[in-house]
Amino acid sequence: MSSTHQSISALAKRCQQETSKYRAHQPYTMRYCMALFKLAFERKSEDAFTALYRLYGTLVRSWVMRHPIFPSLNLPAEYFVADSMSEFFLAMSQTSLDRFDSIGAIFAYWRKCVHSVLTQARRKQQKQIVDQSIDDLSLQSKGDRTDAQLDAAMLWERIEKLLEVDDLLLARYALIQNLKPRQIVELSENKWTTTNEVRVALQRVKRQLQRDPQLRLLLGIED
Repeated sequence: MSSTHQSISALAKRCQQETSKYRAHQPYTMRYCMALFKLAFERKSEDAFTALYRLYGTLVRSWVMRHPIFPSLNLPAEYFVADSMSEFFLAMSQTSLDRFDSIGAIFAYWRKCVHSVLTQARRKQQKQIVDQSIDDLSLQSKGDRTDAQLDAAMLWERIEKLLEVDDLLLARYALIQNLKPRQIVELSENKWTTTNEVRVALQRVKRQLQRDPQLRLLLGIED
């Protein structure tokens, strides 16, 4: 084992001890943890990065699991622990350590990174839900419809109010009849002359639908 690795191991052990004191509301020193952070973020020591991951991974996992957004994401905590560590490490590599005067200040900054990761994950999932819900729309014939079919009809009625004639026709082709871009070109009578035009127009239509608060409410999506 190299002397540098031994030094980092010793720092990590002392940092763990001081962190335990901090969490127990006992007097502690920042000296050892700050030295470890400087090795990681200023000198880019891979061994120091690894030591921090091992030292604080369990704590970050607890922050993830206690965050109010986490239960709705339906993914393992470890998925967000890794992203939160990466987000924090990147952020710390771009800021001055002099701004932190306590372990608590570093932890508060780290928890902001956890919040950012979980918020981004929720937004991504919500966008996927909206996309899938829009893609799965189907307009059923009147009479004797299930609740799901009634919901789909209500969604389509809202879409009819949002879109202009050409966009509504495109939505009907793509979302209701499930036609491919080439088929839409063939049926469109020169409204769209290439498959690329169809794809671009359809993405624009989807973005417009995604932004509508009433449609999001019908789909059960919270902002």
